[in-house]
Amino acid sequence: MECAGQDRPQINANASYNRHDNATQLSVIESDTVVVNGVSTPLNSRNVDITTHARGGAAEASFTYLQPIIDFTVFPATVWGLCRK
Repeated sequence: MECAGQDRPQINANASYNRHDNATQLSVIESDTVVVNGVSTPLNSRNVDITTHARGGAAEASFTYLQPIIDFTVFPATVWGLCRK
């Protein structure tokens, strides 16, 4: 006689991590200005490269515990020697 209820509990674990990285480059003209008689005059103009980085990530984890249904008829059968090991 094969007895039911001999399944074992199980624990499953899962994890994941998602990372992103975004770089944006922008070229601008930067200059100093001088105001003479109410007139703004640019001096020392130069090109400037600006790079902006955005980094981030998301993590997720899960645990699952599976408990089989307990069959109470197994215990008397085990005591009486009706179950095979």
